[in-house]
This record gives sequence, structure tokens and C-alpha cells, in this order.
Amino acid sequence: MLFRSAFHEGLRSGAITLAFRRWRRPSVRAGGTLLTPVGQLEMASVDPVALETISAAELLDEWRRGHEGEVYRIALGPLHPDPRLALRRDAACRHGGRHCCGPCAQPGAALSLGR
Repeated sequence: MLFRSAFHEGLRSGAITLAFRRWRRPSVRAGGTLLTPVGQLEMASVDPVALETISAAELLDEWRRGHEGEVYRIALGPLHPDPRLALRRDAACRHGGRHCCGPCAQPGAALSLGR
């Protein structure tokens, strides 16, 4: 599931709380997360919805053209920091502090390699 860059600020601010997709089968699930360019987004719910219940006319027109599958309403949960950033920082700390901006890069910090 991708979001165009025009929607990134809305995801970051929390202004965007719903998304609609047409899928043969959902590519996300309720309780799961999605890594986006602005962070890790929680999927609060993923439910099939009748196309007739969605009111945006231009959206309906786009979906009617050449798309197959059922329409799903995805309720978006909170946005969290990208966990890969912490993993990179932790990996650098385990390797003597190279490229690390955390406490392990400070002089005199103890480093345990488990040996």
C-alpha cells in the first residue's frame, strides 16, 4: 500500500485518518503497520465497504475504470518514528560507535560484545 507524496504531510499531522483501496485481497491487515516515508503507520481497521457508500464522485469514477476487486476502507492509526532509524543507531553502537550520535560514541563509554 503506497501513499502519494501529496498525502505525506496529512499522514504526518494526523489529518488523514482514512484511506480507500480496491484490492482482490487486502495488502494490509488490522493491527499491522506500514512503513511510509514519514514513519511507521498503524492500520486500525481494514474492512470491505460497498462502493455506493463512498460519496466522492471523482474517486468513484477513477475506481470504476479498469480496476478489479473489492473496495476496502482502511482506518489509519497513529504514526510512529521509523524503527529502522533506531536499528541503524544501535548497530553503529555495537560496532564501536562508528556513525553513532548516541551515548556509545562518547569517550569512555563501555562496549560489551558478549565475549
